[in-house]
This record gives sequence, structure tokens and C-alpha cells, in this order.
Amino acid sequence: MTPGLQFGVDSGAPVNTTRLDAVAKWAGTPPRWWGRYLGTGGGAATPLTASEAALLHARGVAIALVFNDVDRRELATRQQGITAAQEAVRQAKALGVPQQTTLYADIEYGWPLTAAWLIGWAQGVLAADYTAGVYLDPADIAVQRALGYLHVVKPTVVAMRLREPALAGQLRLWDALWLHGGEWTARHGDRISTPPWIHLPPSEATTQTGLWQFSGPSCSGMVDLNLLDPAATPAPILWTR
Repeated sequence: MTPGLQFGVDSGAPVNTTRLDAVAKWAGTPPRWWGRYLGTGGGAATPLTASEAALLHARGVAIALVFNDVDRRELATRQQGITAAQEAVRQAKALGVPQQTTLYADIEYGWPLTAAWLIGWAQGVLAADYTAGVYLDPADIAVQRALGYLHVVKPTVVAMRLREPALAGQLRLWDALWLHGGEWTARHGDRISTPPWIHLPPSEATTQTGLWQFSGPSCSGMVDLNLLDPAATPAPILWTR
């Protein structure tokens, strides 16, 4: 693994001791962080509970929070973004999530995202003294138009250049950019071998990706695989004990 990067996973299913141990054994190392949901996503996921958060924290695992009750039919206006942010904040506060933690909006591929909605989302989250993020696929044309960035792909690198002043420097990015469709099998001895970071440094991107989901369902389909760059600008702020 590239020095400084932190290995993490995410799941729609709740975390328990059995799942934690299975992932650590499969990966050859415990995840530093675990992505979990604040909503149900229309039944696609189980929301994070306080007892689950306590277990993760007791094991030294930070939590990346994703709000997946975003309504794909209400992505057009700033007010709709603010309304979604207020619900995400309400759920975060109910769990006791400290302020400044990043709340990521779950935007799936093909959704009709707009810049106005993203601005409202960021403003609504920031107004409650949390930090705003978005989980997205950077190859999605609708996402590119909404964010107002140039998606620059070289042989193995991706850069984000936000042109929207209300978002640049405020919105934390979590990329869903899978390197292949199957279970991740690259290993170094008894540990998984994670890929090199493919996102460009600040000199070439106005907003850096802080979290990168590089592989889909792995470990018998239990989790997706991710990396976190703590040096990203702005940096992701996860929920720690």
C-alpha cells in the first residue's frame, strides 16, 4: 500500500464482530475505517445504529458516513439540496455524530444531478457545522456537468477541477471508480495488495478526491474496498471515538 493511504471498506449490511473479523482475516489487516449509511436507500441498506458505531470505535475503526436517502427525483434545486442536508444532519445528530464530521451524499450513476442541488446540500450541511461531501462516479456525464469540473484521464490518473466557486474547496469527494468488476484478488503474501493512488495532487486539481472506492463486492461479497488519502484538500473527516 502507498505510504500514508488508509485501507477501508463499506457495506450496506450492519457490522458485527463476525463481519469485522472475517474482513480482517480476508484482507490480512483490519480496515482503518468503515463506510456505513445514515439511511436505507429505499431498502437497499440497513442504517447505522449507535451500538454498531460503538463496536467499530471500540475496535479502533473510524466511520465514513453516507446519506443514502437522497431522492433521485429531487435533485434539481438548491432548496431540495438543503432539505436533504437537513435530514442527513438530523440523523447524524440522533446518533451523536460530532460536528465537523463529513456527511457524504450518495449519488448513484445516471441520476440527474445538478449544481444547484449540490450547492444546497453543501450549504445545508455546513450550516449545521458538519462538513459536506458527495459519493459519486466521476465518469458520469451528469455528475461532471453538475460539479462543473473537467474529468481528466491520463493513463492512470484522475483530476478534479471544480469551476463552481460555491463548491471549490468545500465539497469533499468520494469516487466510485472501480478498477474491475469482480472481487479484488491482488495480494502480497497474506495481505491484499491495494492499487496505487490514481488521483492527481493539489497542483493539478482544485479539489482532491479524499476517498476512493476502487473495487466492488469482495470478501465473499460482504464489502466494497476503498482507500483514504488524509493529505487530500479538503481532507475527509471521519467519525472517530
